[in-house]
Amino acid sequence: MIMIIRHQPNFDIETVRTFFAVAQSKNFTDAAELLHKTPAAVSYRIRALENQFGSQLFIRKPHALELTEAGRVLLKQFEKIDRLLDAISPQLAQLASGVPASFRIGVSNLLLQKPLAKLIFDLKRAFPKTEFSFQTTPHSTLWTRLVNEDIDFAVGLPQANEKPIRIQTIDWGYCHWQLSHKTEKGNNTIEPESELTLLAITSEKNNPLHQTWLQSFGQTLFVNDTDSVLELVKLGVGAGFLPQRLVQKDHLLYAIETDVGPGLTHFLLGSNVQAKNPIIDYLIEELKTRRSEFALTDE
Repeated sequence: MIMIIRHQPNFDIETVRTFFAVAQSKNFTDAAELLHKTPAAVSYRIRALENQFGSQLFIRKPHALELTEAGRVLLKQFEKIDRLLDAISPQLAQLASGVPASFRIGVSNLLLQKPLAKLIFDLKRAFPKTEFSFQTTPHSTLWTRLVNEDIDFAVGLPQANEKPIRIQTIDWGYCHWQLSHKTEKGNNTIEPESELTLLAITSEKNNPLHQTWLQSFGQTLFVNDTDSVLELVKLGVGAGFLPQRLVQKDHLLYAIETDVGPGLTHFLLGSNVQAKNPIIDYLIEELKTRRSEFALTDE
């Protein structure tokens, strides 16, 4: 059995910088001045680097040094390392200021999703070095995801009888639901409720609080979120519960009077981060300002 031993180069950041300085200056003396070192120290590091790789990196000519083929290959690789080093400093400075490197946001599927696009754009512009993740989540599972730390911030949390101590919440707004459907132009006749297909959101399917109004319809079509309900209602596929504020503004939607339905939903904003976090402060302020874009009211 033949054992292959892989060579593991051993060099530090100072060696990388020395190599760059020599490649740029093309002689040890000028490189030493750039690095505030002696020419002998610079020459020593280059020889040690050549020994590490087992290849000559510079051709010594009378008036200048010239990179060999191996030197050019190493230069390209060291440039990658240099770019990584340049990125590390801003990231560390960002962490020191309290801005995390990554941030996960869960959004209730009962909310309109379209307004999130502008929010994501503005959020990324405000915190360009943070990696963001937005996840549309069934309304009933938002608390579980937040408590289990699968997400850092929840948009549209339902009310809870007992809030975990380490979870911070703030009132965001209310949604008054209105059963709506599309009425053909010139025809204001509304079908009886029992003859309508109800467009319901998947997270409502197994919610005991909603079983009564789901069962009052002959057929039910489950979709993923409120945006899907809206588009299907406009196409005339069926009737669905939509934010009352939205129904009042859209000329394609017609309200149906009914005694069943979700009624009123109180949405919260929540986080499991106790320390001061600029992203959370920004999100809370922006979402409170943009409440009407999600067709929510403050009472």
